[in-house]
Amino acid sequence: MHAQSQNVGETSSRRSLDVVTYKNDQSSHAFEISVDGAVTSLNNVLTLDRKTHLGSAWKVFVTFYLLDHDMTAKPYFCNGRSKEEVFCCNRGESIELNTAFAKSCTPYFEQILTEISSEKWSYYWADVIGVTYPWLLDVHSMKPSKVVNVNELLQVLYKMPIRVEAFAKLQVILSKVKTEGTGSKGFASIGSNLSFKTYTWDVSDSERKLQGGIVGWLGDGTTVWMNGKGSSTKVLESFSSGIGNFANRYSVESDSRCVDVEFFSMYPIRKVFGLESKRQLLEGSLAQKFEVLFENGNKLVVDEQSGLTLRRMENGRFWIGGRFSYSEYIARVLQREVDPRKEEAAKAFAILMQTYLEQNAQIKKGCYQIKDSSKFQRVWPSRPSPEAIRIAQWSRDLILDVPNQIHYHSYLDGSNRLSWRTAAKYAQDGFTFTEILRFSYPQGKIIMNSKPITDVCQMSNKLSKIVANERVNWKRRLMMKQGFEDVGNIQVCLTRDPQAYADTHLNRIYMKERGDLEDLVTLAHEFVHLTFKHHPNGQSEQFAEETAQRLVNSVGELK
Repeated sequence: MHAQSQNVGETSSRRSLDVVTYKNDQSSHAFEISVDGAVTSLNNVLTLDRKTHLGSAWKVFVTFYLLDHDMTAKPYFCNGRSKEEVFCCNRGESIELNTAFAKSCTPYFEQILTEISSEKWSYYWADVIGVTYPWLLDVHSMKPSKVVNVNELLQVLYKMPIRVEAFAKLQVILSKVKTEGTGSKGFASIGSNLSFKTYTWDVSDSERKLQGGIVGWLGDGTTVWMNGKGSSTKVLESFSSGIGNFANRYSVESDSRCVDVEFFSMYPIRKVFGLESKRQLLEGSLAQKFEVLFENGNKLVVDEQSGLTLRRMENGRFWIGGRFSYSEYIARVLQREVDPRKEEAAKAFAILMQTYLEQNAQIKKGCYQIKDSSKFQRVWPSRPSPEAIRIAQWSRDLILDVPNQIHYHSYLDGSNRLSWRTAAKYAQDGFTFTEILRFSYPQGKIIMNSKPITDVCQMSNKLSKIVANERVNWKRRLMMKQGFEDVGNIQVCLTRDPQAYADTHLNRIYMKERGDLEDLVTLAHEFVHLTFKHHPNGQSEQFAEETAQRLVNSVGELK
């Protein structure tokens, strides 16, 4: 980004893409992405006065306002009076919010602006979101020609996730931009690591002077603005590979959604042997390389990065399970079922695996529950490969919207069933993952999962403070017990679910706030689950409840 690039509508080079990111109330960071995908970090001072036209980015703010106010905007009817309707619908047809956003239908949003109160708009952004930039507080500034500071634009975007439900709805709408809208040219490379709205602006009333790009959120919540020469479609065509590589830097390695897996559910276990300790293992975290001996005589060696837990059941048999983030679970299934190095076929199967999980898993205490079985999905017990992890992160939250249950197989194809052998052959012949899925599921459409287990937290300051105050005493009384670990600060998040549960990935407790002694017992109960999460007792409701009662009442030995 050279000095002249601070002027509105100018970029560093016809062969490069300007990038500015922002996170955590810190200064912005500037980069350039070349056509060959190389990323160069630039002098961040140059970003301070950078200006940009809003282009279609103003539609993000209007849409977010609608979603947070549960406003149902009337459809827009195409009557042929505006040349912009070419981006909306055919004459005599109508268009609604989701599709209008994906297609960037300007007349639809211009119609909406007439229905929004200027006073309510200003109050919302200043008092609810907490942003007071003059261009944002004036609803009449919501137009593509408006020039704004890039840093201010990114800071507003960064504030928006505080409105949890509205932001979750917005993410679903943003996904349509990639899968079937103006951003579809970059979908194959970008995947789920970046959600964005495209924008284009004619800086000189000439097609040769078009500037285009995207604004949005990277996987870890960082906000991003990208700008290059040409329309947004041309920019995505030219730089999608580099944008995908850049987005991968900010991907989320785990999220709060979890999957509980019962391993080897079809094969009774005779014993588990620690290869480092050289002794039989009976219970606890399997934090060393170990060997499983099955009743049928087969053996399996699993590495020390497995993340698995061993329990001895009342009947004397052994149970091995694991709790993983959603993305790690999909990576483990990819590693077990297919070859993640065959990228396009693996992308298609990652989407199928997530769809299958959504259709078949049970949900208990905020986690998906599924068995490692040929009747369900087979799961790799060891740590998955970098290729599998990358494909799983790329596909996060993408599922196939189909009218029937989907199936897949190693080598057998059929109705609503794709085999890995066929998918790999299609990929070898040059077909993309979208084409591979279309061949076998012609009625299917790739969409964003609109009903994920939430990974956002509407924090209860009151309950979080109680845990912080009680934590020292609870820790003192529990620290000598086998399996206890200090997990650090704990957030308490409010939920509509009547049953409380602990999120062991993000150290969160999800519960309702009742305002009585029951709250304290519930907090202590879930505190026990968190602090014994790698010990068999951490899975025991009886142990958690008995221990919680003693912690709260301060009586009895903590045996």
